Amino acid sequence: MNVNIQHVRIESSDRWIYIKEIDGEIVGLNFCQGDDYKYFKQGYLMNDNDILNTYNTLKNNFKLDDTIKNINSAIWSHVELNL
Repeated sequence: MNVNIQHVRIESSDRWIYIKEIDGEIVGLNFCQGDDYKYFKQGYLMNDNDILNTYNTLKNNFKLDDTIKNINSAIWSHVELNL
């Protein structure tokens, strides 16, 4: 089993994104708005099922690749749908 965890900073969206993959499949997503990496590490290094479900729905319906751009777009969609 190959586990890959990424912390990705998206400057244009002012957020940190947590991505967990197991054997190439994304199994965990979360994000923290803002640029405070310490705060992000303290509270956001775990899966948020609602965000992951939004991403998987968009990925499956629109045949998206697992790119940072698509992940970030799914997070934007999740935020907008849950305001």
